[in-house]
Amino acid sequence: MCLKNYKNVLKKMFMIALFIGMFFALSNLYAYTIDEYTVNATVLKNGNMQVEELLKYKFNESKNGVFRDLLYRYNFSSQEDNMEATSSRYQANGVINIKAYYSDNSFEDMGKAIFKAESELTNGMDGYYSIADTISDGYRKNIKVYTPATSGSYKYIKYTYEIEDVAVKYNDMAEIYWNFIGGDWECDINNFTLNISFENKEANMNSIKVFPHGYLFDLSYNIYDDEITITSKNVPSGVALDARVVFDTEALEFATKTIDSNYELDTLEKIESKMSFDRARYFISILLYFVVGVSAIIVFVIICKKSQKIANKGKKNKKDIEIYTDILEKLPLTSYSLLNNKNLGINNPFLLLSTILDLSNRKYILMDAKKKLKKSKYSDIEYDYNMKLDVSKDYSKLTSYEQNVINYLFNGKIGDNIDVSTFKTTEIELNDRFKNLSKNTSVITRYAKFCNEENIKEQNVLYEKTSKKNTRFALTSVIVLVILLFINIFIISPLNFEIKFSIFVPCTIISVFYSIFAIFIPYNSRSVKQEYIDEYNNLKGLEKYLNEYSVMKERFPIEIALWGKYLVFATLFGIADKVSKEFKEELIKNGYDDDYIYSTYPLLSLSTVSHSMVSSAMSSTSTGSSSSGGSSGGGSGGGGGRWPVAAVLSNTKLYKSM
Repeated sequence: MCLKNYKNVLKKMFMIALFIGMFFALSNLYAYTIDEYTVNATVLKNGNMQVEELLKYKFNESKNGVFRDLLYRYNFSSQEDNMEATSSRYQANGVINIKAYYSDNSFEDMGKAIFKAESELTNGMDGYYSIADTISDGYRKNIKVYTPATSGSYKYIKYTYEIEDVAVKYNDMAEIYWNFIGGDWECDINNFTLNISFENKEANMNSIKVFPHGYLFDLSYNIYDDEITITSKNVPSGVALDARVVFDTEALEFATKTIDSNYELDTLEKIESKMSFDRARYFISILLYFVVGVSAIIVFVIICKKSQKIANKGKKNKKDIEIYTDILEKLPLTSYSLLNNKNLGINNPFLLLSTILDLSNRKYILMDAKKKLKKSKYSDIEYDYNMKLDVSKDYSKLTSYEQNVINYLFNGKIGDNIDVSTFKTTEIELNDRFKNLSKNTSVITRYAKFCNEENIKEQNVLYEKTSKKNTRFALTSVIVLVILLFINIFIISPLNFEIKFSIFVPCTIISVFYSIFAIFIPYNSRSVKQEYIDEYNNLKGLEKYLNEYSVMKERFPIEIALWGKYLVFATLFGIADKVSKEFKEELIKNGYDDDYIYSTYPLLSLSTVSHSMVSSAMSSTSTGSSSSGGSSGGGSGGGGGRWPVAAVLSNTKLYKSM
């Protein structure tokens, strides 16, 4: 990872996080949205609640209709008869008189859907509904309305039903507590209005107490003429909205659900204080997500800047680099490759070809370029590069990497201290050799392993050790941020476990990626040792020189003898094809044709196709280098903590007749 480009690293991290976020977002794209949702609820004298629901759907996919899951009673082992939201006293006894209505245009011209048994209904039917009794996390009524909708269309749906024994009558007061939007709705609701009124208009309603609950920024209520109106906008999927209403006991003349005691106002105050505290916790957790996210970005930028400063210690800025025209010979080519790019170093695919050119320059490898009789249509390489060894040379004086390159090319093996006499008469054609080597996975693996080991060894020679101070800062920062994130998810946030888990999964994935980047960067930020700083700056000066051809052209007559050495570094920098093209143009100006140029200067020929050749070389070393189905919707709850869900019917036959 190049620390000079830390902004690019930050961009990559952001793109990874964005991709993960988009993945989870796309996995939850809604088949529909609800533009308007109005609930008109009337508390009857007998303790029942008459409900009218008006829903305006906008469809994003073609569907066969919609369904509602009315959960009116749920029980669990620790449930008690008290004033808590999940109390057994707030569970209803049943849902009766269910009817459904539909329209494509408005709530004013609705048609009444016809009831049929589910077994009689099939996809494509319009204007029918079914009701099924189910037991899933409680007692439910499942209503399916068959009214096909196309993508981009609207549907206006009305449900009417009566919930039995919702209200609770005390000696001195009365109460209803119901979730009007449950936490498992599968779409966003743009506008929600709840109107609560009372059948008994003669009861004294001056002492009405209203407590709406929901983790919503926009939640308000008012009481006007004995009618309660609760409103909210932009209710996200998965966010519940419930309401507790305390009113005059005389409003329930014939209620059967009674408590023979006075209403516990002290208990009410404690419960509502806790729920207000939970709501505050929710908004604090939202703020903390933002703070942790911004802090993570700031910390990452600080880490990158610190690491960049360490990595650039002693190095000249790009604009301050002076052109360097001499050939660098103080260090082996592998060291220059590492100075040029610490992380790539000896694994640089251009180093292999650059080393071959260098050994040819020094006559360890004798090269002869001959024009191909038939050029491959898949390659721009027009010449065969025939190579053999000069057995008169002392190959033991070569570096470990150079010895292994020769052994790899001519002997198909890895290992230094080579005995050239065993393959001194071997002749190879470079293109064919790369193709043959690519078939030998074992030797490729050994070659790649050798390069990795040499890279580590030479890094320790040329670079200072990792700054422990910067690494500790990165590690500490990451640990603190991750701990804060998960404290926020599991302790500060008051959401239920299912929602917390759905947040935990993407946050964990993002945290892992963030930690890897944030800790790896300082761990990898090593500066060039002081004794090699000048050589590094000279290397960058030579790269600048080879990129600025006007200087090279002016000195062409003097430096023709140095072409081979310049091409070695041009190949290492990955610009050999560009540099060799300039050399070739100079020769053509002097009247030489291609065949003469390439037979006289085979290194020039090979450099001209350096990128194609490197691609071939990489293929021989890469192996070792890296080893609308079904109905959407679900259960929701009635009672003090839940309410039913609205969903759509898929075109797929998930149900028996759908």
